Order: sequence, then C-alpha cells, then structure tokens
Amino acid sequence: MLTRLALFVAMLTISVAARPQAFNIEMADGSNEAVIFESMNGMDVTKQIADIVVGNTLSHFGGVHTIPTIGDPEYGVPKKFILTYGVVSEFTCKDYQPVHISVPAGRQLIVFSATYGSPSHSNNDVTRAVINNLVKYNAIDHEGGVHTAIGDPEVGVPKTFRLVYGYSERFTCSDYQPVVVSVEMGFSLHVFRATYGSANY
Repeated sequence: MLTRLALFVAMLTISVAARPQAFNIEMADGSNEAVIFESMNGMDVTKQIADIVVGNTLSHFGGVHTIPTIGDPEYGVPKKFILTYGVVSEFTCKDYQPVHISVPAGRQLIVFSATYGSPSHSNNDVTRAVINNLVKYNAIDHEGGVHTAIGDPEVGVPKTFRLVYGYSERFTCSDYQPVVVSVEMGFSLHVFRATYGSANY
C-alpha cells in the first residue's frame, strides 16, 4: 500500500544569474532545511556567485578569492567554498494526459510550484495538492489526467497543468581550485546558497 511521504515547506531565495526568483520549495521526504544546507557556515556569497552564472553554467578558474566581488575574507587561512544549487525543469500537459516525473537515483524530488487551470485561471496554485496526491516514492507516475488525483477546478473547461520541479546538488572546493558547475540539457541551474571561508570546514 502506498504511503504519503512526509513533507516540509521551506521558503528559499533562488537566483538565476543576476535575476533573483523566489520559489516555495516542497520536498517530499522527512528531511529539512538544515539537512540541505548542512555545514554551510562560511561567509554568505550567494548573490556574488549567482551573478557570474552564464546561461546554465558556472565557470571560474583561479580560486573563489579571485572573484572581485568576493575577495579573500581570511588571508592566509585555508578556506572551503560550498555551493548548494538546484537542477530545475518545467513540465506541462493538457487534460487527461499522463504525468511521469522522476529524478536521478539518490536525489530528492523538489516541487517548486504547480498550477492547473484554464488560460483565465492559469495561476491556480495546486502545489500542495500535487505533493499530497501525486508524489509517491520520490516520483510522479500518473495516468488519466491530474484531475483524477487533485480534482477539477473548472469542469468541462480545457486546462493546462504546469509543474516546476527538480532536485538539489552540492559542489565544494578548496582555495585556488576551479569552480565549474553545469546542468544537463532540459534543466536550468539555480543557485540556492553559496558560502566561503574557514568555517565551512
């Protein structure tokens, strides 16, 4: 028998290059924000890192300390750079179409947002309904249309289901090491949080 996964809601600010976007993150397991950002105790450089993302790639050589907007916060002291980022994609479908969503093994599915409605009600938020009724065992695998699981907000009216989803990854490096992060085609790179300093050790 399928069991509903434990949920938590954490409001996070996510930046894409220099354009910040806010998402409500719904994770479909018992983990929490402290787990996602574990050991990230250095100086907060989230905005500085987000500002140098080009397209869906972060690439900088010579060490984090050579980024002009960051510099060296502790000269002569060994430091670690930690980046937690999202690999994000969008799925859309019409009424009665199947929904099949999954993430790589070992990754936790994150539902950023979900809407379902006609063009005049395209912002009808169904995020929590999707988490409660569609996410099973870290995936969505549903036939017959989402209305059979989350209800029909406009009976008889053509509607579109739109889901923004993904998972988180972590990148770490020491002083002078290059920072190179990219995501696969069809996904976008979102900086969740970045910290730099000796406190990250």
